Amino acid sequence: MKLRRRSRALAVALAGALVGTTFIWLAWSAAPAAGASSGPAGGVNVEPSMRPWRYVGANPQSWWCQPPNCTSDFANPVATATSEMQQAKALGAQNVRLEIPWPLIETSSGVYDWSRADAIFQAASQVGITIEPILMWTPQWAGGGAQLTNPPSAGDMQAFAQAFAQRYDSGIRRGVEIWNEEDTGKYFTGSAAAYVSQILNPAYAGIKAVDTGIPVILGGTGADSNGSFLGAVISAGGHFDIAAFHNYGGSPIGQAQTYQTVLGNAGRSGTPIWLGEYGSESGTSSQITLIQQVLGQSSPIAMAQWYNLRDTDSWTCCPPADVDAGTWGLLTSGFSQKSSYTTMQGYLTGRTAAPPPAWSAPPTAAPQPPPATPTPDRSPTPAPSTPAPSSPTPRTPPTATPSVKPGEPSPSPSPSTSPSSS
Repeated sequence: MKLRRRSRALAVALAGALVGTTFIWLAWSAAPAAGASSGPAGGVNVEPSMRPWRYVGANPQSWWCQPPNCTSDFANPVATATSEMQQAKALGAQNVRLEIPWPLIETSSGVYDWSRADAIFQAASQVGITIEPILMWTPQWAGGGAQLTNPPSAGDMQAFAQAFAQRYDSGIRRGVEIWNEEDTGKYFTGSAAAYVSQILNPAYAGIKAVDTGIPVILGGTGADSNGSFLGAVISAGGHFDIAAFHNYGGSPIGQAQTYQTVLGNAGRSGTPIWLGEYGSESGTSSQITLIQQVLGQSSPIAMAQWYNLRDTDSWTCCPPADVDAGTWGLLTSGFSQKSSYTTMQGYLTGRTAAPPPAWSAPPTAAPQPPPATPTPDRSPTPAPSTPAPSSPTPRTPPTATPSVKPGEPSPSPSPSTSPSSS
């Protein structure tokens, strides 16, 4: 009997060890090294891909710019992007949050140009950094209109998300974000219900049809301090695996606690919460303070992504003309490290993470368009092939605005205004 008990205890211990090991590997975004603080993992944002309220086409100061309409620092876009990835890796960032401009990739229905995206993912694989892609902007042919902010056809959204996941499956297994600040009116002109029915759920269905293991990230909200938009998305039946928000002028940890309450009231207390954008300009002398507050303590935030890695400006085009200087970066525009870079590096290099996923280009670089005749994929969105993490009963979210704690940055810019929207 004693031998059986000892055998059973040994088996339980071994099983527990295996489960624990698996959990540690999966929880790459939150596991600090011995002696490190227990704050969140960290990542960084890079330049926006497009600003369609300023010009048509790619941002001239971005990884997507098209020569000759590029700023001087992006004369060789992929080389500059690679340099930024190397700096992000040296920082200890566990991912790089990057807009994936749908209109620049699917130039007309079913016709894809993957060349720049392939070069970016190939470079990330070589550097050893994870790209967190943000699928966004509605092509004109899919209903985007002049500003590309209108709701797309649900079938077109699903088809693009599925095509993207098929091509980059092995390189995006840490998560794909669906849109950006869809609650502010700057990047999307529809309601929370329209975001769910025409963007979020179709993209979820397309991605999960390729690989159920790819987490789907709710587009980071930009003005949802009381969690009302998150609550509306849940009430509308939104499917997502990670909740994300942005905070510049308030209390990031306070807003995360509000999101934690909304998710808990909806029966989704296990949903990770990511701070997709936070930051301040270096001229305000608050970068280091903000980094210490967010990364130096335990909170509901599992991942905090600074905006942005390097000082970049806002431009019109074409030709490119600088209209708004910015100093939001941890690096200067010339890649010199600020003191805030060193501060963040001290936190992030103490965090542990699984190796970034590798990706290699498919054997052929030729586009893989769907059949010319519309298929059921481009009809109104079917139910996702994988159930949502839970089926919550909608609750009314709290309405209190998170308080600003002493020492936190003043509301400038306000939480509803991100530097990328200038």
